[in-house]
Amino acid sequence: LHLAVSYGQPEALRLLLAAGASADVRAAKGETPLVLAAQLGAPQLARVLIAAGADVNAQTWERFSPLYIGVYMLCTFPAVPRWRELVALLLEAGASPNTPTVLVGGTALHVAGYFGSREAERMLRAHGAVEDGAYARHVAEGLQRAAADGGDGEEGAEAEPKSVDALSVALEDFDSPEGRRRRANVLSFIQNNKCVI
Repeated sequence: LHLAVSYGQPEALRLLLAAGASADVRAAKGETPLVLAAQLGAPQLARVLIAAGADVNAQTWERFSPLYIGVYMLCTFPAVPRWRELVALLLEAGASPNTPTVLVGGTALHVAGYFGSREAERMLRAHGAVEDGAYARHVAEGLQRAAADGGDGEEGAEAEPKSVDALSVALEDFDSPEGRRRRANVLSFIQNNKCVI
């Protein structure tokens, strides 16, 4: 199954699944075929696996889920439609937006907050993503990173909309009770940790 996914072969994938292959078989680091499809940004293959009963919440040994990977890639490459399609497909199939990873301890919502992706945040919140105490830290760290590198990874570069977008996500809708709480948490974290933005 992993080879069929790696080579982007939906027909081979269907044949193997029809012959009884488990949609949740694991590779060396615990990757299921659906995790691999997420890493490759292959929603058409993910669709085949989900239809065959693949566990949309299966994680690697480091607890990276297909959704976490998809959101990370959507935030990294927002102009590439396949990542949006993949994240939407996983959420519609019941992927949990609240499962943390072991290595970084964050959820998909933390990734969206860190990168300042309004689109990813809205998608996740629409499917039950819960903001926890670490959310403000991830947003503040993302703002600090964006300010330090101009938002595009280049030292001293002109600020990209990414850093402004991150601040907008953090402070969005601050007239609502939820927005005021979010704004207070992020600003408090920034002040307490002397973040330079």
